[in-house]
Amino acid sequence: MKKLLLSLTAMLLSFSGAFAQIIMGGYTSDSYSTSGLGVGSYATGTLGAYIYLPVSAIQAFDGAKVVKMRVALAQSTSISHVYILPVVGGYIQNAIVSEDVRGKNVGWNEFTLSTPVTLDLSSYDAILMGYDYNQTSTNYPISAVNEGSGSYDMYVYGNLGQGTGYYSFGSSYGNLSIQAIVEGDFAQNAAEPLAHSAFIVPFGGSSEQTFSLQNMGEAKINTISYVLSIDGQESAEKQASLNGVAFGENGYFKLNFNSADTEKTQHYELTITKVNGEENAAATKSISGVFASTSRQITKNVTVEEYTGTGCGWCPRGYIGMEMLRKAYGDRFVGIAVHQYNTSDAMFIPLNNYASINFDGAPECSVDRMGLTDPYYGDTNEAFGIHYTFDYLASIPALVGATVTGEWNEDTTQVTATAVIEGIIDGDKYNVEFVLIGDSLTGTTSAWNQSNYYYQYTSSQVDADLALFASGGKYGTSSVRGLYFNDVALSSSYVGGVNQAGQVTIDAAEPAVVSYTLSLPSSSVLRNAINTHNLYVAVLLVNTLDGSIANSAKVQVPFFTNTATGITPAEVQSQTEQSRFAADGRLLQAPQRGLNIVRMADGSVRKVIVR
Repeated sequence: MKKLLLSLTAMLLSFSGAFAQIIMGGYTSDSYSTSGLGVGSYATGTLGAYIYLPVSAIQAFDGAKVVKMRVALAQSTSISHVYILPVVGGYIQNAIVSEDVRGKNVGWNEFTLSTPVTLDLSSYDAILMGYDYNQTSTNYPISAVNEGSGSYDMYVYGNLGQGTGYYSFGSSYGNLSIQAIVEGDFAQNAAEPLAHSAFIVPFGGSSEQTFSLQNMGEAKINTISYVLSIDGQESAEKQASLNGVAFGENGYFKLNFNSADTEKTQHYELTITKVNGEENAAATKSISGVFASTSRQITKNVTVEEYTGTGCGWCPRGYIGMEMLRKAYGDRFVGIAVHQYNTSDAMFIPLNNYASINFDGAPECSVDRMGLTDPYYGDTNEAFGIHYTFDYLASIPALVGATVTGEWNEDTTQVTATAVIEGIIDGDKYNVEFVLIGDSLTGTTSAWNQSNYYYQYTSSQVDADLALFASGGKYGTSSVRGLYFNDVALSSSYVGGVNQAGQVTIDAAEPAVVSYTLSLPSSSVLRNAINTHNLYVAVLLVNTLDGSIANSAKVQVPFFTNTATGITPAEVQSQTEQSRFAADGRLLQAPQRGLNIVRMADGSVRKVIVR
């Protein structure tokens, strides 16, 4: 899955004095494709091909020196330039490697840099490593290979129909055949354990967990020795075997955890003591974490935030992908279409009014904010591959969950969302975000017309699900009128780029209650398209450590009824009350005068005034 498992591939090439030369790239072998890629139907002339490598995947090379670069071609064409471009906060910085070169051979072309460049990765989020090449209307020179321990996005730079820029091709074609040869004084045997998220051990049972490490040394890792401490009780040193993990690559090993005698949260520390029988020379040898022995189960929903817009000609693909996810997964799919591609879009939501996802291009989606992928293909090159990503994330046991309700104010300009949040691990912290979402939005002005590039193709040239946007299909025109848009983000708890809904700290014995009032959009064009029967609120529980979404929930806002206060009187409440909270979130043992928040047995939440 794209950007969910970040690792780097590298291997030992040769020695030059006291320094090793090691390959940095998406993969490390000499493989290249003879069945290449090209974009001649969109653009010709000098274009750029790039691979996106997160710093988390190339950390082992920090402080080392790039001395050469090499590019493999699937078909002969001229290579004229090589680059390494830092990326910070989603923005591309000045190149740290930028050099004219000459090459055209099928297979590998190697270039020695006139001035070697030392990598200082401390201030970067990622790098783009790429080359300029000549694209004709008929050649397919770009080589990409399905190798390496990670899948990294490929980009083509040029004007491919929507202005000059970096066009994402995802990772489904494989890793781009470009590599840097990096020289440095690396340790021989070194392995850093990588952070492991909190997990659940079924009470009375056990759980096998897969841990990962990164090889920070020249020698391939065949074995490690480790010590596991749980609540301060240290185990004997044990050994695990790995399959020759090369420099910079991620390796994986399994550990078994047994349930505690009582249902509780426990802390562990894992230390890798030896690599290949020698003392571990890595700077970081230990990680710590928590797990819960519990019989509780929380349903895991999956949030799919789609970057889209009416001006995006390929976005009908995302439109179809999101509709298919709705039908396939029902309530477990928390879909949010973020219309930020073009400001002329009737559904445009200002950048500061929604979380910053750092999308690369449209159509694209973030799945639980654990990575970016195509909203239709996912990380596969097969029709509707996105469901593989969804299924994987939905299968992860949830450590926190929420129910959410929405309630209109008297003039139907705002909706107050209230979430009851329950967690398993004491002390876990989550940022709470709310989103107001509209379905069945449509309009008759040009601001609602969806740009469509699929009209250029026949139904036999596109996936069957996309045929209605192809020539002869129901929407087979360059500008589609009359579409009904679902899952549209109307507003959120972000104001001025800052989330205003706050944070919760989990107390496993007492749920937390968080409320936030969401306003309908100010645009009259958009507001007039909103049907109050098709309005929803969603709550997103965001991990404070890595920014991923731990869980979410979405519910329809009840149709507005004009009561005097907008609060349901206590005497008409159902008798299936499950728990009751004060307005400040305290659990109540009995009704208390004032505003009470009541959680019902069916999971709904109601506000009650007790007099």
